[in-house]
Amino acid sequence: MKLFKLTNNIIPQIFIFKTKFLFFLFVLSSFLEVLGIGLFIPFLTELTNSEFSFIEKIKIYFIPIYEYLNLNNWISFFLILIVLTFLIKNLLLAFIAYYENKFVENLTVDLSSRLLGIYLNQNYLFHKKFNSSELIRNINIEISTFIVFLKNLLVLIAQTIFIFGILIILLLYNAEITLLTIFIFLILMFCYNFFTNKTIDRLGKLRLNNSDIAIKHLQQSFGAIKEIKINNLENLFTGLYKTVCQKIALSVSMYSFLQQLPRLIIEFFIIFLACAGIIFSSGKYDLSLIIVTIGVFSITAVKLIPSSLKIYQSIQGIVYCLPSLKVLSKQLNLKIDTRKKNNKKKIDIFSKHITFDKVYFKYQNQKKHILKNFNLKLCRGEKVAIVGSSGVGKTTFIELLMGLIYPNKGKISVDKYKIIDVLNDFHRIIGYVPQDIYLIDDTVLNNITLLDNSKLNKKFINEVIKKSKLKTTINKLPNGVNTIIGERGSKFSAGQRQRLAIARALYKKPKILVLDEPTSSLDKFNENQIINEI
Repeated sequence: MKLFKLTNNIIPQIFIFKTKFLFFLFVLSSFLEVLGIGLFIPFLTELTNSEFSFIEKIKIYFIPIYEYLNLNNWISFFLILIVLTFLIKNLLLAFIAYYENKFVENLTVDLSSRLLGIYLNQNYLFHKKFNSSELIRNINIEISTFIVFLKNLLVLIAQTIFIFGILIILLLYNAEITLLTIFIFLILMFCYNFFTNKTIDRLGKLRLNNSDIAIKHLQQSFGAIKEIKINNLENLFTGLYKTVCQKIALSVSMYSFLQQLPRLIIEFFIIFLACAGIIFSSGKYDLSLIIVTIGVFSITAVKLIPSSLKIYQSIQGIVYCLPSLKVLSKQLNLKIDTRKKNNKKKIDIFSKHITFDKVYFKYQNQKKHILKNFNLKLCRGEKVAIVGSSGVGKTTFIELLMGLIYPNKGKISVDKYKIIDVLNDFHRIIGYVPQDIYLIDDTVLNNITLLDNSKLNKKFINEVIKKSKLKTTINKLPNGVNTIIGERGSKFSAGQRQRLAIARALYKKPKILVLDEPTSSLDKFNENQIINEI
């Protein structure tokens, strides 16, 4: 029950009906599969001229169709039914394969984009608390793992229905042999489950934890490439990543091995029972009865063995994916930061001042306040420098000023409004140049607009390029503003990256410009020119 609750928490409402429809298709295909196998029993009895009372009863229902078709014998009739059943079943399976793949891809897109949206709409403290590698892992790997889980769940339900159908047919045919087979099979599977379930759960958790570490190692390896090369640490970082990958590979390979092992056990078990049955039946029963019995159990075994394996592998897969399920159920139900609302009507703010009124702030689980009873008034048109030694709270003050974090006590206002009540409008008027500049692997133009080209103003783009002293640099580029600058602006120097960040801030036409050491990478001449322009 808990499993279905977790699944329901993850699947979006718009996909619930599609999931139920897919489940219905699986059940229908299982029914047709059972019907197709079941039709072989009357076919074999007719073929060997054997007599079974329940087969004769079934034939009564088909007499009108048999007479209408004007066939010479029942063998032809049952062969036609078998062919038609398998044709319909395979056409249905083809449709299921198409529908399932389309469903899975759409669900993957919806879940991954929804989870990214949830993360982006968390407050800034959330992103300071959680490592980006963990969030990336959840979006990329754990969503895919959930899809694997969902497939396993659908297969488990469908194959269980199929096996129950086949067992009912076998019980009607020969209850004693069927019950003995079920009893031995359940004992074998119970013993196997008892010794492997905890191992599979542990392997799933091992993969989950190490996937996070692997992504972290990759980010660190590429992010610190200069330091790695200068300090000759290529082999060390490669070794660290390889060690983690080996742990992931070990968990996956052990899980795959445990999935394949039941096939060998079941295969031997079926062959053993069949041979033992023939040996003990020789001379005691009619030859035609033995032939039909072997035929019936052989045909059903051809289907039952793969189905039994699918059921067992699905159970293993569900147990293996369970850690991912718990993570996603929690992450997809995170409450977004509702304090940042989309105001239908834009408010014109910051005509006068910003005030800090008795502001207190400390981070969670910290006893000491970084800001305590802090008061400040910043008037429009003023130029204010925030100076102080490391750790006194300059960054915290900037984050509070920009509305990225919120006071524990007191209020920050812009004119007559609390900043927290007009966050969207307030963020529209802020231009920010961080000390640690992040550039996207795209064109110069898209780095200035941050991909928001809905209201592109090329004339103003040229103005901010000129003001940030980037014109000469861009004129030398092969495609001008449409030149790709590489990951994190790798094709630009530190000074050029800083000027590009200034152009990005100026493009917003901000009323408030927040600069965090904006000219630290510039030469004196460009520094003076840019400051004068600002």
